[in-house]
Amino acid sequence: MKIQVAKQDLMEALSVALTSMHGSGADLSTHCLFRPSEDDPSRAEVLTYSPRCFSKCPFVADVDVSSGHEAFTIEGKRLRRWVDAVPDVALTFEFDGTSVKATAPGRGTQKFQSLDPDNWPYWDSLVQEAKAPISIGASRLASALDHCRQFASDQESRSPEMCVCEVKDGVLASTNKIAASLITVEGLAESTMRIHAKDTPGILSFLATIQGDVEVLEGDSNIFFRRADGTIYGESRFQAQFPGFSRPDNSDMHWWDLKVEDLKSGIPFLTSGAAWEDNRLCFIRDGKDGPVTIAMMTTSGSMTSVEVECVESGKIDGVEPLPEEGFVLAYPLLSKVLSLYGGDVIRLGLTSLERGGYVRIMEKKFQNKDGSGGDTYLTILVWLR
Repeated sequence: MKIQVAKQDLMEALSVALTSMHGSGADLSTHCLFRPSEDDPSRAEVLTYSPRCFSKCPFVADVDVSSGHEAFTIEGKRLRRWVDAVPDVALTFEFDGTSVKATAPGRGTQKFQSLDPDNWPYWDSLVQEAKAPISIGASRLASALDHCRQFASDQESRSPEMCVCEVKDGVLASTNKIAASLITVEGLAESTMRIHAKDTPGILSFLATIQGDVEVLEGDSNIFFRRADGTIYGESRFQAQFPGFSRPDNSDMHWWDLKVEDLKSGIPFLTSGAAWEDNRLCFIRDGKDGPVTIAMMTTSGSMTSVEVECVESGKIDGVEPLPEEGFVLAYPLLSKVLSLYGGDVIRLGLTSLERGGYVRIMEKKFQNKDGSGGDTYLTILVWLR
């Protein structure tokens, strides 16, 4: 088998393929597999896989399989180092059944070992068996996944079912027990997408290469994201299923509209004096008017506080007042919400329960010009005890 390809075309394909390759070891999961495209004789494909993710990236190339060999592999790290070291010319790869001779005019030839391509875990049939694709804006899906993954658990040995972002009844959900993200995304009403939070960086990297829509194909054991040029990024479906959940209604007992910039600047100021392991941020407000005070305990044993402007506030009729001592949130989780929030003022919806309470934060994104439609981002932060 012989492939001739422009360096830039190969680099573009590798920019996706290498993100789904296993980073260590000496087996096929550390290799790139090259083969002719089944759909287009003027193209070749490079495939990679890791324990959960995999990709197939077509590229324009001259392909000759007259030797009888129809696939070969090259270790991904070595291939990337070689491609980076050669000039921007047409590259040639020739496979003799054992090794691959890579030639770059002006630089010379390098030989790479190929592992047996017959042992590659091909997954072409799984794409064909997946149900009809869902088409959705790549930036819209990326935004929802990026938000959702921030609030998934990383304790896979303890709570594997909470380490995923999963769509249930049109809601993309995640939780780590003290926070939850519930995002209603237009176009995902029929989806059962389940993505491990640790796999989202590769998926987000792939979605960032797409202008317009991405096709989402779901199978019983895999999910595939397909670009218009045929490039596919996939993930094996994680076995642990996200737990059932009930979505809070849209009412809040109390609400505060706070300046986002005041919170963003106040939190680092307070954490500079707190113990590194302390994540407890206190919220207190005296009376119904005036600013909200946020405070943290310093390493010297005293409280340091910052005032945050409250633009507007309110409560429902007949509701009990908030606790005089205020309430406590995990500041790293609130900081994640603030980093993803698009407005200058954020509404904290406050609900006090018999034991504790929670903060509800909602934002609309991707609305039409007239303000209709769009996706609803709901984040719940539980009060710490």
